[in-house]
Amino acid sequence: MNHVSISTASLMLLGCLTLARQAAALRVSSDTIPPALAPLGNEHRSLRASFDGVLQRATAPAASRADRLVLVTFLRNTLIPYAQSEELVLYPVLDSVLGTQGQATAPLVRDHRAVANMTLELASLVDTDVPAFQRDAVRLAALVEQHFSNEEDFVLPNLARRMNGRALHALLARLAAQRVQ
Repeated sequence: MNHVSISTASLMLLGCLTLARQAAALRVSSDTIPPALAPLGNEHRSLRASFDGVLQRATAPAASRADRLVLVTFLRNTLIPYAQSEELVLYPVLDSVLGTQGQATAPLVRDHRAVANMTLELASLVDTDVPAFQRDAVRLAALVEQHFSNEEDFVLPNLARRMNGRALHALLARLAAQRVQ
């Protein structure tokens, strides 16, 4: 497959992903994010929007090396630290209230590891294989979208069902404090 057809396929996948995100945003805004945890839903929307912007620039047919590096930098400096804060604060609380000893959040942690590994792979492709970079970036975007949906459909509702408002507020405060560090 040549460079043009890979770019075209990447753009088509990106377009499908964008439509899926728009549909998910409509669903999420009204269905699954409990009001007490709306700040987390807002953070997800903001991360999605930022990620979409850098992703679209990095995977565009005329993307420059700098565009690709911006995506890798966003992943390293924004998305991965965000995921780490979830693992340190949010996931242990969910496992505690569910009594699952890490089993409920293990797939989510695996997603985080996959994002980190895919970020390393993208970094190695920035200068060496633009079509592979585009393809892998789109695959990463699909994983990130699915992960956010899983959190919004499973993590947040379960926390809201099992914790009172004061405990949820304290959880959000701990999460915010962790993200500042």
